[in-house]
Order: sequence, then C-alpha cells, then structure tokens
Amino acid sequence: MADAYFTPETGISVRLSVLADSNKVLLAVAANEAPDGVLGIASHLPFQLAMRGALVDLNSQEGFKQFVKENFNPNVLQPYVFEDKIYALCERQDFYVMFYRRDLMEQLGLELPNTWEDVERIMPALRRQGMSFYVPLSSASGLKPFYATLPFIFQSGGKLYSADGMRAVIGSDEAVRGFRLMCDLYNLYSFDKQTVNFYNSFRYGLTPLGVSSLNDYILMTTGAPEISGLWDIALSPGVADAEGNVNRAYTAATHADVILKGADVEKAWRFLQWWMSTETQTTYAQMMLNQYGPAYLWNSANKNAFAQLGIDNGHRAVILASWEQIQEAPSHPATYMMERELSNAWIDTVVNGEFYRSALDDAILHIDRDILRKLEEFGYYADGKKLRDFVISD
Repeated sequence: MADAYFTPETGISVRLSVLADSNKVLLAVAANEAPDGVLGIASHLPFQLAMRGALVDLNSQEGFKQFVKENFNPNVLQPYVFEDKIYALCERQDFYVMFYRRDLMEQLGLELPNTWEDVERIMPALRRQGMSFYVPLSSASGLKPFYATLPFIFQSGGKLYSADGMRAVIGSDEAVRGFRLMCDLYNLYSFDKQTVNFYNSFRYGLTPLGVSSLNDYILMTTGAPEISGLWDIALSPGVADAEGNVNRAYTAATHADVILKGADVEKAWRFLQWWMSTETQTTYAQMMLNQYGPAYLWNSANKNAFAQLGIDNGHRAVILASWEQIQEAPSHPATYMMERELSNAWIDTVVNGEFYRSALDDAILHIDRDILRKLEEFGYYADGKKLRDFVISD
C-alpha cells in the first residue's frame, strides 16, 4: 500500500522490516541503529522509550491536534503522555462489551444487567442453574493485568497516583469502593475464580453472560455457528452515580506507532498521518477481511475507519458507544508495581481470605516505596526530598 499510494503521492520512499520483538527497539536505540519509526508496538513501550529520550514528541508536529480530534478518542492517547508531551499514536484498540445468550436469558426470565448491582441481583438465579457471570479477572492466571482490575477502580471514580506522582492514592474512598466491588463479586456472589475459556463456556451455556473483548467477539462470530442468532452484545455493566449515570470505563489501547529520535521527522510524520488516516485504515481493514476472512478483523483505533467496518450494524454501534467511555491509566515509572500490587491485593483478598482493606494497605506500602525508588532513578526525587513533580495528566 505504501508503494502503491503513499510514495507516488509524496515522493517519499518507504522500507518496512518485520520486528520480531518490539522490546529490541530500545537496544536498537542504544546501538544507534534505530529505524525512523515503529508501527504496532505494545502500548506500554512508548512511555518507556520516551522517558529515556528515544522518541519524538508528536504533539509538536504540524496538524497533530486536529488529526487526533478528527480521527481518535483522545483518551486513548493517555498511556503515551510523558511530561505533558504525547509520544505515540494509538494504532489498534480493544473494546469490552457484555456478551449474552438471548435464549438462556429468556428461559431464565432474567433482564440484562445495566450496573454491577444488577449483576449481583441476578447471580443467585444463575448459580441455582450452575451458571455464572464472566469478567476478565477470571481468565487472567497469575498476574491480574490492568485491563482486568482498573475498570472497577475507574468506574467507582478512583485514581492511581497523586497529582505530583509521588504516591499511590488507591486508598481513597472511591478506589477502595472499586476494589471492594471486584472482590465482593467473588467472595459474596460466587463468580468463578478461574474460567479457562469464556468462549467455550459461553457456547455450552455454562456462562450465559460475560464481559469480554475483540478476541472473543471474533471467536463467537466465526467459530460458533451452532449459537448463531442466539447471542448478542450490549454495553458492559458499570457503576451508577447519584444521578443514575452509569460509568462503564475500560482500558482499550493495545498497539501504538512512534517516531524515534534521529529520524527524518517531517517525512516520518507524513507517513504516520497517511497510515492512520481514515481512508488508509478503511482500505487496509477491508483488504484484510477480503483476503483472510472475518477472523482477521482489523481493530483500528481510527474511530471513523472502524465505523465503516463490515460487521453487524448493531454490534458496531455498541462497540463505538463503549469507546466513548475509554479511560486509560496514566503511565508512571512505577506502573509495573501498581499493576502487580493491585493483582496481589485481589489474590490476598479473594484467594487467601485476607480482609480487603488490609490487603490494599499492604499494596500501597509496596507501591509507594517503589515509586520513590523509580523517581529517584529518573531525577525526580533524591535524599528524601522531592526535586520536582512527576505530573500526572488527566
């Protein structure tokens, strides 16, 4: 596509190479052999590269703000922010919606849940039939990643870090409510602690409802003909506020595009604009479907391109509506410890039977200690004193 469309239009030649391991980008930078840009790297890497001075600030490029405004949900760029600069474009993003079996819901006489309180109300009826409700926490073995834990924190109005980035604030009333909710669903309402495969559980009717993502959507539409027409998707449950507005926040960013320091920035930026434009993303997505079939659904982060994707109209409307409530975690040098300790606190509470508040307090101690250690490494903290804020942008 670059040879057929981009180069004839701009006169800029493009040479693409497959990167076997995106973690090697940092090694390439250190060896002074980095490419001009990288497409499709994991969304946690741009921050790590930017923090080490390896990336170009895209926010300073001509037309960036307008390009983002016209084609993306700005919230999906949150993981790529470092010191109020944006160092990547989101290339692909996931979605989390509620899958449900229409036939089984009708047989059980149950209404679709809109909030987690609604889910709690229908759980006794599901458990009497040996059924359950699925959330991604149940399939994440070992570490419970952010995409499984953060929705409950964010939907309850909680945050992760203080405004100056010096401590964790997951002990706030809002964050504690969210953490308690994701523990109570297991301790009080008997969610399955481990679901090996939601796709199979859904097909066989063991789990007639659940919150899942693109991968399961592809499996349902391509690999389960026996339940075709018997299932559908809806917005995932959330937390209602005093006015009845339901917060359904989920993380979504999965892959990003970056420009590396030392590149021909003007040409690289023109290529990124072309690649992530609505026209190119729509054409590429359609080519993938035509050549490889519906199993190769290209989940472009360009909302206009995704809106033209050849999938069920009702499903597309639900997915786009879910994208409106994307909330990404701000990146921080100690993000890995925040993710790990939230996971450990959930395991201590749900698996080991510890009191949820004690487990969360222990997690905060570990996170705060590592926050200061990492901020000292990068020059924000020294000799027991804060040198400057690590600004957490909303």
